[in-house]
Amino acid sequence: MQLTLSESYVDVDGIPIRYLREGSGPPMLLLHGSGMSSTTWRHNIGSLSEYFSLYAPNLPYPGETPVSHSSGHTADNCTEALYHLMSALDIDRAHVVGDSFGGIVAALLSHRYPEKVHRLVLINTVGLREARYSAQGDLQELRELEGQTLLQRPVLIITGELNPLIRRETVCSITARNPLAKCVVIPDAGALPHEETPEAVNHHIISFCVETPVNALCG
Repeated sequence: MQLTLSESYVDVDGIPIRYLREGSGPPMLLLHGSGMSSTTWRHNIGSLSEYFSLYAPNLPYPGETPVSHSSGHTADNCTEALYHLMSALDIDRAHVVGDSFGGIVAALLSHRYPEKVHRLVLINTVGLREARYSAQGDLQELRELEGQTLLQRPVLIITGELNPLIRRETVCSITARNPLAKCVVIPDAGALPHEETPEAVNHHIISFCVETPVNALCG
């Protein structure tokens, strides 16, 4: 599907944040991983926009959105920037989908501001082991969340079968202890399942956020 996406900027504490906008319905935020930008969702926006009002921002780490200093390149600062972005766009509450580093930001947002997040979708995030995040302390905080927030709320965990950076035992621990959690392993997908197998990922996101009531997740 060929899409003509609406591209806009909004000022958040003096930083112009670029975001893509498409669709109508309940708000949904799409958060990219490190070294990427909002265009990573190009294969997902078409299907998801049939159900949701999509907002795909360029996070201050490390996409096209400029930052004034290196401290902007942390999950902590990105989380606060995302909170203020939602306020600037009059988004009271949204489904939040995050890939890798974007998933860390999504998890932190749900932990700090639970009233802002409806359902949480984490792609190749839970159980992530990567030195450059650990050096910032981001992984340590995420592991703390894995023992708190991710055990208490509806969360869909999507992992690529071929991604060696994901600790499967951590994923299994979350889903075993949280009846509101669901895990999907995408066959033949690696670090970017939403790009490699977008139809499958779109299906699971839509099913989780639209079609599956919470009481069904409780079994």
